[in-house]
Amino acid sequence: MKITDIDNTYITADHHFNDTRFNVLYRDFSNRALHDDYLIRQWNNTVSKNSTVIHLGDFSVNEYGYRYTQYLNGTIHLLKGNYDELYDDDFLLKYFTSVQTDMVMKVDNQQLYLNHYPTKGKLDMFNVVGHIHSLWKVQRNMVNVGIDCWDYKPITIKQLLFTINAIRKYYDTNVFAGELECNKKTI
Repeated sequence: MKITDIDNTYITADHHFNDTRFNVLYRDFSNRALHDDYLIRQWNNTVSKNSTVIHLGDFSVNEYGYRYTQYLNGTIHLLKGNYDELYDDDFLLKYFTSVQTDMVMKVDNQQLYLNHYPTKGKLDMFNVVGHIHSLWKVQRNMVNVGIDCWDYKPITIKQLLFTINAIRKYYDTNVFAGELECNKKTI
């Protein structure tokens, strides 16, 4: 997919619509309805009706949650996450413009590899992922676009490129503390 409108193309992951496991997700909601309503409001306050959204998986945890696409602004493309993989493409295409497992995105003369899982990243491209919720936001060659890291909102491709530029040009070794020898050893 080639992106030309970086201000009106959004990327996001891990909404977990219709999920009630807030203790596992570390989301501060008292019930599913409040959670889902808040996520819908955050989405629609960010994304316009004529926007494009690329969702990197785990849109919903069950069949019912996919119905929420009718309340969301934009044209939504799904890259399957572990929960979405439970359903075949025919089912998912009732709710999304396209369904894939991964995608290479070309923007500003660079290629980005998009998929749900950080463990499936590519060495020769910058990786854009979800799956890990708020565990981390950036790595040396990867950005987590899950809503838990972005105030429960999709981000624009422009925001994504800004973050990638910061990682490449301005973050020092201390940002990537997981690479330090003292953090590689398990006790």
